[in-house]
Amino acid sequence: MASLHTLYSSQGKTHKKGSKGKRLDNIYLMGIGLSVFALIILFQIFRWQILEADKFKSLANEQYKTNQIQSAQRGVITASDGTVLAVDQPTWNIYATLSMDSVERATFFENKEKFIAV
Repeated sequence: MASLHTLYSSQGKTHKKGSKGKRLDNIYLMGIGLSVFALIILFQIFRWQILEADKFKSLANEQYKTNQIQSAQRGVITASDGTVLAVDQPTWNIYATLSMDSVERATFFENKEKFIAV
């Protein structure tokens, strides 16, 4: 009976001790990996926010102040029977403002039929 007890107790201890050591090693490796990852992220945040702040400010101002028109091609909208409902067509918008000079404004209103075609 004593031999079974020692056999059982030695089996359980070696099994638990081996898996416990591997588990701790894995936990330490994951902790080190996550710490390195967090340090890389913190370094990038520091670099962008402090070291390269002027570059990103100028880039933001450039994007805010530029006046670029980006036209997107749209498709044709059709009904289920194939009838065309809407088509993308270019249009022209023309605006006219009157001069602030009173003589030019008077000239325009006197001869507006020459300037405006309906």
